[in-house]
Amino acid sequence: MKYWDRFQVPNRIQFVKFGDLNACEITTDVCTGRIFLHGAHVASYRPVNERDLLFTSQSSAFAPDRPIRGGVPICFPWFAANQNDPQAPAHGTARVSLWELQNVQLAEEHQSVAFTFGLALPPFRLLYEVEFGPALKIRLTVTNTSDQTQTFEVALHSYFSLSHVQQVEVLGLQKARFLDQLSGTLYPPVQRAIRFTQETDRIYYDTTDAIQIVDSGWGRCIQIEKFGSPSTVVWNPWIEKSQRMSDFGDNEWPHMCCVETAAIRQNQIELPPDESHTIGATHAVSHI
Repeated sequence: MKYWDRFQVPNRIQFVKFGDLNACEITTDVCTGRIFLHGAHVASYRPVNERDLLFTSQSSAFAPDRPIRGGVPICFPWFAANQNDPQAPAHGTARVSLWELQNVQLAEEHQSVAFTFGLALPPFRLLYEVEFGPALKIRLTVTNTSDQTQTFEVALHSYFSLSHVQQVEVLGLQKARFLDQLSGTLYPPVQRAIRFTQETDRIYYDTTDAIQIVDSGWGRCIQIEKFGSPSTVVWNPWIEKSQRMSDFGDNEWPHMCCVETAAIRQNQIELPPDESHTIGATHAVSHI
């Protein structure tokens, strides 16, 4: 018997084997979902009578030593490559660590299920709270357990499922300057919605506004309300990069984009001893 078996609730909270990983399948009266102990990784959130909000690649390796491709990986304590150690795992160690499931709470009216995970990554302690309900709510609290100020980057690397990326526009970032990571160029605000016409990899700085992913093909809008997050990353690999990624299908790029709740690069967090920083987002869907 595994320790997490005590959290099972018939027809509501069920732990299953998914590839080589342990996952929890969630069923409420308003949504279904899936979350892994590996990386505390949210892989699915589907409101009743709706398509899944999240994209997970069919080519993802569900293995203990690999990150899951899609869903909501937790990038911490650095983003992308480690600047001091190129051999270190990309996007940090949190997304390939086995988190401890500390608590699961099912609302009495069966409208939501809330999970609490913990992970020690000295000099940090992490607490991750996820609620599956009328909206998907995620909240990561980082505490500095050392006696010195520590610096870190963090991103809740959400992959969203789309009808087709060329039928989508992203609103809410028009007033933010951004770094094009493909060219290394820092651009001023462009005052227009983001539309995808090629490989896109951008960091938007100093932006806390709500973001909307308007998907005309599926007639829906994904609303992202974020907090503790001064950066937003927008990414789609397009054709050639998809073909270079072993855990991403060659033909999957049209059906996803990442809009990431983040605090990275120029917006990285400096955390004094014994202090905490919380970053999070609420994701909801509406019809257009």
